[in-house]
Amino acid sequence: MLHAALARETQRVQLRAGSVVLPLHHPIRVAEEWAMVDNLSGGRVGISFASGWNPSDFAFFPERYANRHQEMYQSIQTVQALWRGESIQIRGGDGQTVAVQIYPTPVQSELPIWITAASNPNTFIKAGELGANLLTHLFDQDMAALAENIARYRQARSQHGHDPDLGQVTVTLHTFLGKDLETVREQVRSPYCTFLKSNIHLLKGLGFSRGLPLEVDRLSADDLDHVAQVVFEKFLAIAALYLARLKAVSA
Repeated sequence: MLHAALARETQRVQLRAGSVVLPLHHPIRVAEEWAMVDNLSGGRVGISFASGWNPSDFAFFPERYANRHQEMYQSIQTVQALWRGESIQIRGGDGQTVAVQIYPTPVQSELPIWITAASNPNTFIKAGELGANLLTHLFDQDMAALAENIARYRQARSQHGHDPDLGQVTVTLHTFLGKDLETVREQVRSPYCTFLKSNIHLLKGLGFSRGLPLEVDRLSADDLDHVAQVVFEKFLAIAALYLARLKAVSA
């Protein structure tokens, strides 16, 4: 809905979704709704697909959580086929099989896609195998690990017949611009820590998805403050929160 509104308010900016968690939706709906946005924008849509990690997000399809990665890759193929104008076979309410296509036909003949990868090397490799672009971040990998994963991605592209240099790698960074680094650090500390504390339940889901159960509900207010400060400082150290210093430029 947001991108549909942005499509009518903008003319040149590319409309990217990072990320559409495919296991939470039916691929026909994803393909058709984004095809509409592609029409509204004159062909400016691009999507990064993700498998999801927060178990609470899977309220509609809880049975998909365990196999969410396979669900994502299968649904990507369905979305791409529908986007190209192909029909797929589904079962209707009467139990009969019927061929369906999406409408309207998108402007772009091929949907530009990214795969969202956290720190799992297999996701980077799979993105390369598919010839997709890559969307990643520095939340739970440092620069060295990121470099290794990007190398795996490039190698997988080459091994599966895709130009290793053409795949776009997009790294998500929290960004704040200011004139002085130390001043900016303190400007963002309080609001960013508040943001972390207001989303502490997501850390519980993140831990669960990585096999690391976290008892965040038992944290006291002081402990919660401490955790937020530690995470904030970690983000600064590994550049997940990027503070850029503006310098005066002579005319």
